[in-house]
Amino acid sequence: MNKHVYLFNTSSRAAIYGIGTYIEQLVTCLKNTHLKISVIESLSNIKFVQMMQKDNVRYIKVPAPYFASFHKENSNHIDRYNKSLAILLYPYIRHDENNIFHLNYLCDGVLAECLKKYYRGKIIVTVHYTDWSFRLLGNKKRMRKIISQGNISTSNLEISILQKFRQEQKLLTTQCDQIISISKHSHDDLIDLYKVNPCKVILINNAIKDVYRSRTQKEKQKIRSKYQIHEHTKIIVYAGRLDEIKGVNILIKAFRKVVSKYPDVRLFIIGDGVFSPLMSLAYPIYSRISFTGFLPKNKLFELYSIADIGVLPSIHEEFGYTAIEMLMYKIPLIVNKTTGLAEIVEHQICGLTTMIKWGSEQNLLFSAKELAENIIILLENPELCKYLAKNGRKRFLSHYESVTFKSSMMNKVYG
Repeated sequence: MNKHVYLFNTSSRAAIYGIGTYIEQLVTCLKNTHLKISVIESLSNIKFVQMMQKDNVRYIKVPAPYFASFHKENSNHIDRYNKSLAILLYPYIRHDENNIFHLNYLCDGVLAECLKKYYRGKIIVTVHYTDWSFRLLGNKKRMRKIISQGNISTSNLEISILQKFRQEQKLLTTQCDQIISISKHSHDDLIDLYKVNPCKVILINNAIKDVYRSRTQKEKQKIRSKYQIHEHTKIIVYAGRLDEIKGVNILIKAFRKVVSKYPDVRLFIIGDGVFSPLMSLAYPIYSRISFTGFLPKNKLFELYSIADIGVLPSIHEEFGYTAIEMLMYKIPLIVNKTTGLAEIVEHQICGLTTMIKWGSEQNLLFSAKELAENIIILLENPELCKYLAKNGRKRFLSHYESVTFKSSMMNKVYG
């Protein structure tokens, strides 16, 4: 009998960015195999449960609660909702042991518990991010201290982080059968910090389908005209959320230094979030920075096709879909030498890296000056850019193209 895979997602910002891309790539890889695929989206902005079928994949949307006091950020509310969700899905889930429930959020411990209670099958969790790494900007030194202090932590922030950590740890150690880590550093954290049995964890890097196509000079000029970019203006792109952890504030500070030396440069900041603090930092070079907001893939890839340099200054990144998209599009990259990005981009091979580290417990050592210097190096060395772009494309095809991803998923997870 064929296995049935249930991919769980939630209507959220994460569903638009990394986790949404992950599920989209999984569906693309799995839909023409022997597996039966259902994508379940919870907390949807609809009134009733909806189901549709497309390309042999079922899409099931479950509405968020109606009552005004419900908050997605409240873990007790989410736990009660997930108990109901497991029951609501009863008509849509097969009642044999060939089910695979694939979760993508570490706050879904109660959901995992209920799925095990009501149905038969295997629970898989992919670790896309952890609560502590987001709230502490990846400061592992401080997280170790919070864990070692245990319940004697005094600040409300530390108590909250420890509670979330223990919920995540329970899901990972007792409530699921298999864990997918998307990067080596994440794999190591699961074993070291969360004390997960190494036999439960498998490392499978994220990947995307190769959709790169070369554009003619005429096509590129048309795109430049659309965004009112002069023919000889150099283009730098950033893509991602506008959260503190993404380091966009440092990028703008670095770009101000770049513009003082090379005025004919344009920075595109692609993504949504809170713009006002970044706009303040952009003074007095507003005219050289374009805040586009969130862009769909077709428009995003348009800008990639004319970009000269990509910059991803994240303070912490579990993996980084944007990085492999830029490698796919032959964009020379500058990234912080941190966590997932450091695994993707090898210094002076397919990009340049900028040093970042934690000094004392809450002192982040990260230089806008060094980032600016790396940008200037690429602006002044077109041959180096060509070399990095060529190697980046090779690295994408050998490590991060969806064929490899599909093979790993089929052999190690769904086989």
